[in-house]
Amino acid sequence: MLNKIGIGYDSSKLKTYLKMSIQRLQMHRNKKNVIIESCRREVAKLLSENKEARAEIRTEQIIREDFTKDSYEMLEMMCDLLIQRLRYLETHQKCPNDLKECVHTVIWAADRTSVEELTKVKIQLGKKFGRAEINSALENTENCVNSEIKRKLSIIPPNAHLKQQYMLEIAKFYDIDWEPINYKPKIKDAIHNVPVTMVEVASNCGDNDERNEDLYDSNRQTIIPVANEARINYDGDIFIRLLVF
Repeated sequence: MLNKIGIGYDSSKLKTYLKMSIQRLQMHRNKKNVIIESCRREVAKLLSENKEARAEIRTEQIIREDFTKDSYEMLEMMCDLLIQRLRYLETHQKCPNDLKECVHTVIWAADRTSVEELTKVKIQLGKKFGRAEINSALENTENCVNSEIKRKLSIIPPNAHLKQQYMLEIAKFYDIDWEPINYKPKIKDAIHNVPVTMVEVASNCGDNDERNEDLYDSNRQTIIPVANEARINYDGDIFIRLLVF
């Protein structure tokens, strides 16, 4: 009865709002691409002028826009999935378990985006599955909200290391000679940025110097990128030793 007078759940409206949400999300992603590119050029200019503090502030905006853009892309796919499974939803009074992550994520994200149509989708889903399902999704009590979208739409500011990595990538892309003060790259970054040399992976397990069978194959030697005459410690147990020929 409520459906007939336009108050209750309406599957045709839900489908329309989902399609409109996809279009709107795509438009926002395109706008954010333009904003990100503009900000990257600005950061490059600031780094070339040694204005690191201002560049860091602008980099935080880039990260925020980048994360939002990625989350919008995932939301687009979820909206599309709901359109494809609309008839399946019709046969259930309660939200089906195999679509719970999708439904809960869309509901949770609706108030955290600038897409008005997603709010209308949330309202229709509430009419379909009830207020209790909406509250469960908003509070994430069942832990069904997609963790990646939840992280990327979080209001928590990015950490210093992430901002530093973004700035280093921008400086490299625009061919700017810049490196932060006291910069210490992670071991994996150091390994990937040096020439390839034949090395032996061995175990420093005590006086008998037994080799770790999980890391060393006696029938072959392992090629690992490493700087000449370099020794890199891994948690004090595993080390890479340069072979001299």
